[in-house]
Amino acid sequence: MNVYLKLEPNNTVEKLIGDFNAYLNQQGFLSQYQITPFFPTHPLHITLYLTHYPQRNLSVIMHDLPLIAAQNKKIRLQSKDIEVSSSGYVLLSIRKNQELQKLSDHLVLKLMSLRDKKAPIPIWALQNPARVESFQHYGSPNVFRNFSPHLSLMVIDEQESYWHAQLNRLIQRFAVKKSIAVNTIATAIGIGIADAQGQIIKEIGSFPLS
Repeated sequence: MNVYLKLEPNNTVEKLIGDFNAYLNQQGFLSQYQITPFFPTHPLHITLYLTHYPQRNLSVIMHDLPLIAAQNKKIRLQSKDIEVSSSGYVLLSIRKNQELQKLSDHLVLKLMSLRDKKAPIPIWALQNPARVESFQHYGSPNVFRNFSPHLSLMVIDEQESYWHAQLNRLIQRFAVKKSIAVNTIATAIGIGIADAQGQIIKEIGSFPLS
């Protein structure tokens, strides 16, 4: 289950990602590696806390989230870079700010006791002791000091190193044409069922920030 931030409608980040996807398509990169970008099939979101919950705890979570949302103001955000992770994810990173970090921390502390403590550690995190420790304590390898706000754009399954260098060149060329740093506002906390890649396949709640 993914608890995440939702952006204001028709925002500049959405346009930036649409332009980037269109650029990769024009350059033949998407067809070459048979890549389907996450957006617009899946909604754009910034994950705050992704973990597993037993179904019996969902009612408690749905009670807590609107209260947390009402206690927090809308958050101004700025995109930073388009990056490629070692696991093949293409990400639009978001500049971390105090409000964003505090909200993620607060959600983790409020919801962590409700998580499924028998859930397996993600395979990608097994080789990183700090991430393993984070998962064991909090149910996620990506919280507190490991919190790195971003929007996931796509994932590439190909193992060859060539695509990595090729994509980085395309990102650099795109950044010359378009500013990667754009501003938007997070207006709501959402909760939804996520697939294996962390993408929202069914939203089950949305709660406006104050």
